[in-house]
Amino acid sequence: MEKVILASQSPRRQALLHQLGWEVIIVKPEVDEQISDEWTVLEEVPVHLSKIKAHHVQSQIQETTLPIIAADTVVIHKGQILGKPQDATEAFHMIKSLSGQTHQVVTGVCILKGSQESSFYSLTHVSFAEIDDKDIEQYINSGNAYDKAGSYGIQDWIGLIGVSHIEGDYYNVMGLPVQKIYQKIKAL
Repeated sequence: MEKVILASQSPRRQALLHQLGWEVIIVKPEVDEQISDEWTVLEEVPVHLSKIKAHHVQSQIQETTLPIIAADTVVIHKGQILGKPQDATEAFHMIKSLSGQTHQVVTGVCILKGSQESSFYSLTHVSFAEIDDKDIEQYINSGNAYDKAGSYGIQDWIGLIGVSHIEGDYYNVMGLPVQKIYQKIKAL
């Protein structure tokens, strides 16, 4: 059984690593996740944030033999990053903008083990069918829209009724490209 440190409090990321049969130690990274508008290659933003998280956790703990996994997920739509919504109005506008459209979900990952570092991103194209306002409001009222980039979880009700097609890694959309992480950990 692999034992890893997860630099995240995401219950979805933790559950995915548990499904691998791995023992997961949670260490919450206390970092500023604000990003500037100066980024020109938006796919690099979640990689940058995952590195900050991983290095912060590594500096806070004494353990150097266990791999530290940090991740950050963003939704990119029409050249803009959609993060986690601040309120119901922002969540509604995000989901409404994704309705009937295709967007990208990018998860940046940084794995540290001692002095070794592996950083990468995984990109998945997600297409939504048209979603009516009533269904968007129902989802937002469930409370599930607030802790997710782009205001939705593919594994949630809105994903079941809204996602018409994906191209890429489903688990990446949940917040962790598990297959790539598994291969990187094995290689370290």
